[in-house]
Amino acid sequence: MKMENELEKTSKLKVLLESIVKIVANGQHPILGIGANLYFDYQNALQYNNVVDFLQKLLEHLEWLNEIVLGKLFVEEPVIKKDLMQTIQLAKDEMISEKRDVYASYVTACCHPDNKDWSRKQIYLRKIEQLDYLGIGILKILEKHSREDSIVKTMSEDKAFTDNEDIRAQLWDLESLGLAEKISAKDYYDTQRRGGNRMVRNPENVYLYKRTKLGDGLYNFIVKGIPN
Repeated sequence: MKMENELEKTSKLKVLLESIVKIVANGQHPILGIGANLYFDYQNALQYNNVVDFLQKLLEHLEWLNEIVLGKLFVEEPVIKKDLMQTIQLAKDEMISEKRDVYASYVTACCHPDNKDWSRKQIYLRKIEQLDYLGIGILKILEKHSREDSIVKTMSEDKAFTDNEDIRAQLWDLESLGLAEKISAKDYYDTQRRGGNRMVRNPENVYLYKRTKLGDGLYNFIVKGIPN
């Protein structure tokens, strides 16, 4: 799935220089007018580059998916066009490239045949908009109840996620978004204990996390758009 004419990012310096030349050529003098022109041209360049980056990543994802599902992509133009245009509006203002990758994964997931009849895509997109890209990684490991320290340890083993406090903050954010649920170890062991299962020390002060039904649905949806 190659583009005939490769999109190219616009140099921010080039945009600024062109704006200055344009201002001088037009004889514009007011400082505020000059500043406004520079700002809007620069902002437009940023948004354009973000969209180019997003679309290039999306093409890479779709090429991968096309190989995985043997060309059986679900591409019903009116539906996918809506999903794509909504996501571009988010991606153009997203300055973190990893988050733009998540948006590309979302649109790719929309094209997966297994996701054809999912009715909660708009809910998922709103949740993804509120998530840090780190949140998707945390959702991945929350298949079973896990201790907070264990989650942080597992995530920190990935070189991309080295700040333990960021990991904890994102875990708590997943809870606030209704994508993860927390239960005390004591309550969990009271319902799950089999025979003489050993409990952690002071279980009432230890909390376990797991994906909620919504978190489970979101992860199982978007994972089909994430290249392995």
